Amino acid sequence: FNEALSKVALEIHFDLRKLIVLGELSLAETRSALRLADLYLSPFPHGGATMLRLSLSEHTPVVVMRRKSTRSIDEFMLEACGLGAMIAENAANYDALVRKFGQDVVFRREMQKIAESNVDAVLTVDDGFSRKMAEVIEELAAKNHAQDPV
Repeated sequence: FNEALSKVALEIHFDLRKLIVLGELSLAETRSALRLADLYLSPFPHGGATMLRLSLSEHTPVVVMRRKSTRSIDEFMLEACGLGAMIAENAANYDALVRKFGQDVVFRREMQKIAESNVDAVLTVDDGFSRKMAEVIEELAAKNHAQDPV
Protein backbone atom coordinates (compact mmCIF):
# COMPACT_ATOMS: atom_id res chain seq x y z
CA PHE A 1 0.00 0.00 0.00
CA ASN A 2 2.72 2.44 1.00
CA GLU A 3 4.71 1.72 -2.19
CA ALA A 4 1.63 2.25 -4.39
CA LEU A 5 0.74 5.42 -2.50
CA SER A 6 4.28 6.77 -2.87
CA LYS A 7 4.28 6.01 -6.59
CA VAL A 8 0.99 7.82 -7.20
CA ALA A 9 2.06 10.76 -5.04
CA LEU A 10 5.27 11.08 -7.05
CA GLU A 11 3.36 10.91 -10.36
CA ILE A 12 0.95 13.68 -9.39
CA HIS A 13 3.49 15.74 -7.45
CA PHE A 14 1.64 15.32 -4.16
CA ASP A 15 3.43 15.95 -0.88
CA LEU A 16 2.79 12.85 1.24
CA ARG A 17 3.40 14.90 4.37
CA LYS A 18 -0.08 16.35 3.76
CA LEU A 19 -1.67 12.89 3.99
CA ILE A 20 -2.46 10.98 7.16
CA VAL A 21 -3.06 7.25 6.78
CA LEU A 22 -4.67 5.73 9.84
CA GLY A 23 -4.72 2.10 10.89
CA GLU A 24 -7.80 0.35 12.26
CA LEU A 25 -9.68 2.63 14.64
CA SER A 26 -12.25 2.11 17.36
CA LEU A 27 -15.66 3.71 16.91
CA ALA A 28 -14.72 6.59 19.22
CA GLU A 29 -11.44 7.13 17.37
CA THR A 30 -13.24 7.03 14.03
CA ARG A 31 -15.73 9.67 15.16
CA SER A 32 -12.89 11.85 16.45
CA ALA A 33 -11.00 11.54 13.15
CA LEU A 34 -14.13 12.39 11.16
CA ARG A 35 -14.71 15.51 13.28
CA LEU A 36 -11.27 16.71 12.15
CA ALA A 37 -11.86 15.88 8.46
CA ASP A 38 -13.20 18.28 5.85
CA LEU A 39 -14.27 15.47 3.52
CA TYR A 40 -14.63 11.68 3.56
CA LEU A 41 -13.74 9.84 0.34
CA SER A 42 -15.86 6.72 0.07
CA PRO A 43 -13.92 3.91 -1.59
CA PHE A 44 -15.00 2.52 -4.94
CA PRO A 45 -16.13 0.42 -6.66
CA HIS A 46 -17.46 -0.76 -3.29
CA GLY A 47 -18.57 1.94 -0.89
CA GLY A 48 -19.21 1.66 2.77
CA ALA A 49 -22.58 2.64 4.18
CA THR A 50 -21.33 2.37 7.76
CA MET A 51 -18.51 4.86 7.22
CA LEU A 52 -20.77 7.08 5.14
CA ARG A 53 -23.32 7.13 7.99
CA LEU A 54 -20.61 7.85 10.57
CA SER A 55 -19.20 10.62 8.38
CA LEU A 56 -22.59 12.24 7.97
CA SER A 57 -23.35 11.90 11.68
CA GLU A 58 -20.22 13.97 12.29
CA HIS A 59 -21.38 16.45 9.61
CA THR A 60 -18.49 15.55 7.31
CA PRO A 61 -19.48 15.67 3.62
CA VAL A 62 -18.79 12.50 1.62
CA VAL A 63 -17.93 11.83 -2.01
CA VAL A 64 -19.24 8.53 -3.42
CA MET A 65 -19.28 7.02 -6.89
CA ARG A 66 -22.61 6.03 -8.40
CA ARG A 67 -22.92 2.34 -9.15
CA LYS A 68 -24.26 1.49 -12.57
CA SER A 69 -25.58 -1.98 -11.73
CA THR A 70 -27.46 -1.19 -8.53
CA ARG A 71 -28.63 1.78 -6.56
CA SER A 72 -26.47 1.78 -3.48
CA ILE A 73 -27.46 2.80 0.00
CA ASP A 74 -24.63 5.37 -0.18
CA GLU A 75 -26.34 7.20 -3.02
CA PHE A 76 -29.73 6.99 -1.35
CA MET A 77 -28.39 8.41 1.91
CA LEU A 78 -26.60 11.32 0.22
CA GLU A 79 -29.60 12.18 -1.93
CA ALA A 80 -31.95 11.97 1.07
CA CYS A 81 -29.73 14.43 2.93
CA GLY A 82 -29.63 16.88 0.02
CA LEU A 83 -26.05 16.00 -0.84
CA GLY A 84 -26.70 14.50 -4.28
CA ALA A 85 -24.09 16.89 -5.71
CA MET A 86 -21.48 14.75 -3.93
CA ILE A 87 -22.23 11.68 -6.07
CA ALA A 88 -19.73 11.11 -8.87
CA GLU A 89 -20.75 9.35 -12.09
CA ASN A 90 -17.32 7.83 -12.82
CA ALA A 91 -13.67 7.89 -11.68
CA ALA A 92 -12.87 11.08 -13.60
CA ASN A 93 -15.94 12.79 -12.15
CA TYR A 94 -14.98 11.53 -8.67
CA ASP A 95 -11.56 13.15 -9.03
CA ALA A 96 -13.09 16.38 -10.38
CA LEU A 97 -15.62 16.48 -7.54
CA VAL A 98 -12.90 16.06 -4.90
CA ARG A 99 -10.87 18.83 -6.54
CA LYS A 100 -13.94 21.08 -6.71
CA PHE A 101 -14.61 20.52 -3.03
CA GLY A 102 -11.02 21.43 -2.24
CA GLN A 103 -10.79 24.46 -4.52
CA ASP A 104 -14.29 25.94 -4.73
CA VAL A 105 -14.92 27.66 -1.39
CA VAL A 106 -18.57 28.43 -2.19
CA PHE A 107 -19.32 24.81 -3.14
CA ARG A 108 -17.48 23.47 -0.08
CA ARG A 109 -19.36 25.80 2.28
CA GLU A 110 -22.68 24.89 0.65
CA MET A 111 -22.04 21.14 1.05
CA GLN A 112 -20.85 21.62 4.63
CA LYS A 113 -23.92 23.70 5.46
CA ILE A 114 -26.22 21.00 4.07
CA ALA A 115 -24.32 18.30 5.99
CA GLU A 116 -24.65 20.29 9.20
CA SER A 117 -28.33 21.14 8.81
CA ASN A 118 -30.13 18.22 7.13
CA VAL A 119 -28.31 15.07 8.02
CA ASP A 120 -29.51 14.44 11.57
CA ALA A 121 -33.17 14.91 10.69
CA VAL A 122 -32.97 12.65 7.63
CA LEU A 123 -30.87 9.87 9.11
CA THR A 124 -32.46 9.66 12.55
CA VAL A 125 -35.21 7.07 12.70
CA ASP A 126 -37.73 7.44 15.50
CA ASP A 127 -39.45 4.63 17.39
CA GLY A 128 -42.71 5.14 15.47
CA PHE A 129 -40.96 4.52 12.17
CA SER A 130 -39.27 1.39 13.52
CA ARG A 131 -42.57 0.00 14.81
CA LYS A 132 -44.33 0.70 11.50
CA MET A 133 -41.49 -0.93 9.57
CA ALA A 134 -41.74 -4.03 11.79
CA GLU A 135 -45.50 -4.19 11.15
CA VAL A 136 -44.98 -4.01 7.38
CA ILE A 137 -42.35 -6.77 7.48
CA GLU A 138 -44.57 -8.99 9.64
CA GLU A 139 -47.52 -8.39 7.29
CA LEU A 140 -45.43 -9.29 4.24
CA ALA A 141 -44.10 -12.41 5.98
CA ALA A 142 -47.66 -13.47 6.89
CA LYS A 143 -48.85 -12.98 3.29
CA ASN A 144 -45.84 -14.92 1.98
CA HIS A 145 -46.45 -17.73 4.47
CA ALA A 146 -50.15 -17.90 3.51
CA GLN A 147 -49.18 -18.34 -0.18
CA ASP A 148 -46.61 -21.09 0.49
CA PRO A 149 -47.91 -24.60 -0.29
CA VAL A 150 -47.63 -26.85 2.76
